[in-house]
Amino acid sequence: MHHYFAFGCHITSNYRISELHETLPASPDITIHAQPAREPVDINHLEANPERVTFSVKHTARYHITQGNVIDIEYDTDAHPDNIDLFLLGTAMGVCLQQQGRILLHACAIATTPGEQATSARLICAHSGTGKSTLAYWHYLRGFRVLTDDVACISQQDNHFIVHPGYPRVRVTKDSAKQLCINTQGKRTVTTCDLKYILPITDHWKNTPLRISSIDVLEKDLQQTRLSASEQLIALQEHSYRHHLLHPQQRLQHHFMMTRQLLDTVKVVTISRKVIDNTSIDHPTQEMV
Repeated sequence: MHHYFAFGCHITSNYRISELHETLPASPDITIHAQPAREPVDINHLEANPERVTFSVKHTARYHITQGNVIDIEYDTDAHPDNIDLFLLGTAMGVCLQQQGRILLHACAIATTPGEQATSARLICAHSGTGKSTLAYWHYLRGFRVLTDDVACISQQDNHFIVHPGYPRVRVTKDSAKQLCINTQGKRTVTTCDLKYILPITDHWKNTPLRISSIDVLEKDLQQTRLSASEQLIALQEHSYRHHLLHPQQRLQHHFMMTRQLLDTVKVVTISRKVIDNTSIDHPTQEMV
C-alpha cells in the first residue's frame, strides 16, 4: 500500500500516484482502490447523487467517489498512468473533498510573508489561463510558501477559515516557463487543455494549513475594486471548483452557507494583473505579468 497526505487528509492507496510523495502510514481519511476495468471505458459519462458520484473519461478510467472517504478506480489497461492521475488528483479528489463539506475554489494560495514562519495565506482566484500557477511559482522562487497552485481547499477552524496544502507541485505552460526563465529540459509534462510542465515545490513545503487573510479575484483588465457583499458572494460562486456537481449531490445549500460564513471573516477584492505588483505581498513586476 502507498500512503500520502494532501488537503489535510491521510490517503491510503493500492495505486502509486507519481505526483505525490509517500508519507508514513496513518489511519486513512481517504482510501483509493484501483483495478483494471472489466469492460472497455469507451464513453464519457457522469452520474451524481447525495451518496455517490461516478464519472468516466473515455479510454482512461471510471471513478467512483463515495461518502467523502472512498475513491474506486476502474482504469483502461491501455491508459497512461499520467492520464489516470490527472482526473484522480483533479475531479475525483475534488468531489471527495466536497463530500466532506469543504469549500473548494479555483485559486492559488500563497503565504503572506516569505520563509517557513508565515501564519497566514492569501488566495488568488482566477479562471484557467489567467496566471494562477505562474504567480504561485514566481513567489516560490522568492522564498514564499505555496500551498496550492490551482485548487484551494478551505475548512473552518475555531472562528476563522484555513486553507490546506494540496500537492507539492505546480503546473505551468511553455510560455509561463519561458517567462519564469525555467529550463524545461527533462521536466515531466501533462496535457490538460495545453501541455504543462510539472514543477516541484518541495522547498518550504509543510503539511500544516494557514489562516486565510484575504481573497483576490484576478481579472485581466479591471483595476482594483472593492466588491459589495452580494458581489463578493457571486465572485466566490463563480470561482467554486466543480460548482455544477454541488446541486445533484444536494450540497449547494451547505456550500452557500459556508461561503457566507467565510465572507464574514475575509473580504474579496477584484484586482487587475496590471496592478498586482502594488498589492500587499511582493508580486511580480508589470513586465512579468
